[in-house]
Amino acid sequence: MKTVVPGFSELDRAGQLARSIADARALLAFASQTNRKIDPVLVKEIAEASEALESSSNPSMQPTAKTESDFWVKYDTLAVALAPVSAESIRHTEIVKAGNASPAWLPLGFAIAGLLLFVILQAYSAGGTDLLEQQRAAEKSQSEILSRGRDASATLDRAFAKLISFDEKSQDQTVHKFENSIKSAGLEKIQSDERNKLDLEVKELQYAVNRNSDELRSVQDKIRPSKLLLEKWYQPMAILLGLISLDTIYQDREKLINKEFTEPAVGANPSISKKQFLDSRLRAALDRLAVEKSRAVQSMASMILAPLNLYAIPAVLGVLGAMTYMLRSITTQVASYTYLPSPRGVTMSRITLGMIGGVIGSLFITSTFGNDTGLKALPPLAIPFLFGYAVDVFFALLDKLVSTFTSEGATQAPR
Repeated sequence: MKTVVPGFSELDRAGQLARSIADARALLAFASQTNRKIDPVLVKEIAEASEALESSSNPSMQPTAKTESDFWVKYDTLAVALAPVSAESIRHTEIVKAGNASPAWLPLGFAIAGLLLFVILQAYSAGGTDLLEQQRAAEKSQSEILSRGRDASATLDRAFAKLISFDEKSQDQTVHKFENSIKSAGLEKIQSDERNKLDLEVKELQYAVNRNSDELRSVQDKIRPSKLLLEKWYQPMAILLGLISLDTIYQDREKLINKEFTEPAVGANPSISKKQFLDSRLRAALDRLAVEKSRAVQSMASMILAPLNLYAIPAVLGVLGAMTYMLRSITTQVASYTYLPSPRGVTMSRITLGMIGGVIGSLFITSTFGNDTGLKALPPLAIPFLFGYAVDVFFALLDKLVSTFTSEGATQAPR
């Protein structure tokens, strides 16, 4: 059974020839209007072949094979001479220039959306990066102060242990009735002097610990605004990703710490020295908790910034590069009368390939070259954009690489 191709059947032969004659004349007119140099002999031959076909286009007179073949040969020569301009591209370009069609609406829409999304993500990333750097800059001084405070607290704990032990022994100690009052008074004076010495040592150490704690809180007060902003910065993304709030975790831990060090100070009538000891331990524990929360905030922000900078922004830039290429191509094609409409699926494929190219380009440059090559002079954000813009070149290189290995494998295969 004979297969009939729509538009190219025998019944449509006359229409196809008439349209091809019109196309040939349109190409000749275009060449004349745009000062394209065409061989005069070819122009004459096209005109004669077209006239011969038109004179035999009656239903009663079919064109001979020679007449038709002469026309197609001359038409093919003319098409090659004017390529990439074609009669079809001239028609579509004229439609676009007349304002009856807008070929760029889809890539233009994606380009505008991609640009807005890039600006939002880049501003979000830049703000988070700046806040995170402020926190990290203060992290070193906080760590040094916390280390000194830990050593001072350990020394103070030992001094408090001696004082508490001395007070407990003093409370249990009784003076035997057979000892005279002079001996008892002397013993009390020695104990009082020893108590005062221990109390003075504790106060000096406590002053050093409090001064260290005040220094730490002074640093924390300076970075508190940026810390609060950083917490507000990552919360939308944390909610979007379903991450648990750090405030909930550390509020619960603060309650437990307060309970741990305040309840022993209330019950069992503890001594004044033990109350002071528990207060000192509570303050040190809260200082450590504040530093730990600051580090957790930094970790949370880094966890959100890493995929944002490594995947999301390069993907958007890849799409933006691909759409920029398409808009540039459409503009160039319309100006040169080579525009041919592309199916919507081609545009969507280009968007997808641009996204893939942007992400792979970012990963490839980061992992392979790092910061020790001439590519360091390029802005990091330019690389995904370039990969999206030149996605054809990128995937052509991959195809060439694959074909090289497959051809080598075929050559080395045993016969």
